[in-house]
Formats: sequence, C-alpha cells, structure tokens
Amino acid sequence: MEGLLQYFARAASFSKLSSIIVLEMNKRDYHLLQMARIVESEGAIILSSFITSNADFTRLDVTLKINQQNVQSIIATLGRFDYEVKAFFNEGEYIDGLKERYDGLMVYLNM
Repeated sequence: MEGLLQYFARAASFSKLSSIIVLEMNKRDYHLLQMARIVESEGAIILSSFITSNADFTRLDVTLKINQQNVQSIIATLGRFDYEVKAFFNEGEYIDGLKERYDGLMVYLNM
C-alpha cells in the first residue's frame, strides 16, 4: 500500500517545487497543445494537468502544474492569448509565508 502511494506521489509530480495555474475557459476553447506551447515558449514545462467542468459542461477549469516558481511571464503570455487566469499558487511563496509566521510565533512565545 505504501509503495503504491509513493508511486502516485512521484507520478503526479508532488515532490517537485512548482507553481499551479488555474485557467477558466469555455469547453470549445480548450486546447492543451496550445497551452503547452505557450508555457514552453517561456522556458517552462507542464508537469501535470487536471480538468474540472461545471454542472452544465460549458465551462472548464484547467489546472496546470508548472515546473517553475516564477510564473508571472507565463501568466502574462496566457493573458495575451485570451486565457482567463482564475488563480495561481506558488509553493515557494507559501513556504516562505509559513516560515515567516512561524518565526513570528516563536518571537511571541519567547517574550
């Protein structure tokens, strides 16, 4: 059982620091090849992707896991191609934020 979980963690790229971009689009506008070209034009690669749809199947949320921490240029390029960026998350900033909060708590506890 543990080996199976480790396999899925490696296969889904959970162990690599990366960023996540969530795009919202009409179902007819979904073209993974075009999104991959845009991401690769910025020197990054898509590690994994996931698609969810709304109740009436007309809109999609496309979640892309990108192998770079800084995705501002990718987001700007996606915007130029009329992709709507719904959200983005950067693991490095999240970890830095947690560390900053932890350090603040330690200062408070040592008073």
